[in-house]
Amino acid sequence: MRIHSVDLEVTEELLAHVAAQGIVLKGENLVDRRWNKESERFELLVSRCGLESIEDSWEPLQSLAQDIPVLVKAYVDAAKNSELSTAFQALVSS
Repeated sequence: MRIHSVDLEVTEELLAHVAAQGIVLKGENLVDRRWNKESERFELLVSRCGLESIEDSWEPLQSLAQDIPVLVKAYVDAAKNSELSTAFQALVSS
């Protein structure tokens, strides 16, 4: 059984309160990549320390390249994907 936010009576007010707490979670691992056609950019699936895999989230390559550049570079190098590598190089050289 999956529990959804509607089942827990999560209100917009509660979401705003949680968002305002300023909690920053450390990126533990980069799990996957995808091309987002709507925003025309790469996104990486981030697994965070202390969270379950169900809570992994897709984040823009641009943001991650600024926040966790060493981890992103290691992922890009290991991925051996020329489009991803080109996109990453464009971000770090600008």
